[in-house]
Amino acid sequence: MHNGVLLITVSKYQQQQRNKPPTLGSLRLKEVESITPPKVKEQLNSNNLTPRELFTKQHRDLVKEDAVSLFSSTTSLLVFLGLLTSRYAENDFLESLPKKLVIGLSAMFISLATMIAAFCAALFLMLHSRSWIVTSIILLASVPVALYIWLQFLLFVLIFKSTYGPDIFDRIIKPWL
Repeated sequence: MHNGVLLITVSKYQQQQRNKPPTLGSLRLKEVESITPPKVKEQLNSNNLTPRELFTKQHRDLVKEDAVSLFSSTTSLLVFLGLLTSRYAENDFLESLPKKLVIGLSAMFISLATMIAAFCAALFLMLHSRSWIVTSIILLASVPVALYIWLQFLLFVLIFKSTYGPDIFDRIIKPWL
């Protein structure tokens, strides 16, 4: 049987749209589905999959990366909003605020890493035949992210050590005399 008329139509449509700005594959799939007869949408390929099921199966990794990126960026945003709306009592500066800052920075680093991974995967899917363009775009897009991580990582390490490391009363000291 065939591999899915709808997916073949999508790939041909993508080849025709090379000169236009790239959009997500799912938007292209929806656009092609809107002009495809319902009977063709429900046809099964040799693996008993509809075109939509095949599309979803082929793009599962991108969905996972997007989900992790969305979850970690939302967590980071909520933690930093919690920092802004904190009451700023003395005990908060010793315990609560540093812990929230460590969690927020950790979530921010995870969010940035997964965002770059999802961006790279989307570029490879859209421009797989032009690898030199993909590589140069990824390198250019990674520069500000790497710079931000490099600048914030020292802050993260210092806060982590001061929050979870030994404090001044836990140190073993030599007697003065």
